[in-house]
Amino acid sequence: MKNKKLIIVVVCIVLSLFVVFFCSKFIYGAVHTDGIEDAAIDVSEYAEFLAHTGVPDEDINSLEHSVIKYIAEDLKAKAGSGNLSFLTEGADFILSSQENGRFNSKIYAFKNGDEIYAYTVFEIKNIKKTALNTISIGFGGHFWPDEYGGLLWMKSGKNESRMQEVNKLTANQLTLSSGSFSGSQLKLRRGKIYVGCIYTHMTYGDDSDNRVFVQHTWE
Repeated sequence: MKNKKLIIVVVCIVLSLFVVFFCSKFIYGAVHTDGIEDAAIDVSEYAEFLAHTGVPDEDINSLEHSVIKYIAEDLKAKAGSGNLSFLTEGADFILSSQENGRFNSKIYAFKNGDEIYAYTVFEIKNIKKTALNTISIGFGGHFWPDEYGGLLWMKSGKNESRMQEVNKLTANQLTLSSGSFSGSQLKLRRGKIYVGCIYTHMTYGDDSDNRVFVQHTWE
């Protein structure tokens, strides 16, 4: 009889632990995976900073608040707030980007003397299966890239209005003129929408080839 009672007590304890574990996982997921309401982020100061460099209002307004904040804070930290000027696509560089219904991108680049700070903003959607993605950025000889980084968000919530930080991005394949991001940092879930921003620091090269190539593949 005592053994039976002991077994019942042990079983109850084990079941209680399972309940606590799964409840805590559920609560943690509810709190930490839904992100924050993007429109609630006050970016007035950041938007003013970017506008002062020459970024058109329509370009600023097309960005998620999380991305505006990331670019402005990163640019201030790396380049300061000195003589920054916005580089114009078509005049200062030519973007060749893959548009395939799953991936689109735009580059926001800033000049400070001989240094360039470029931010490739991209969106990935309509993924048919959970897959490993690769994003590659290559530069013509007019630019010499020497540093990469970035951040990835996932959209969630009603009307995809929330932004959850997923991963910091690190270039894991480098050449003298390109950087690629791949592996688990870009293992994306089926049916989700992702937004990312890749930072590249460059100086000017001797060549006149000012093309920038952005490519996305997945498997």
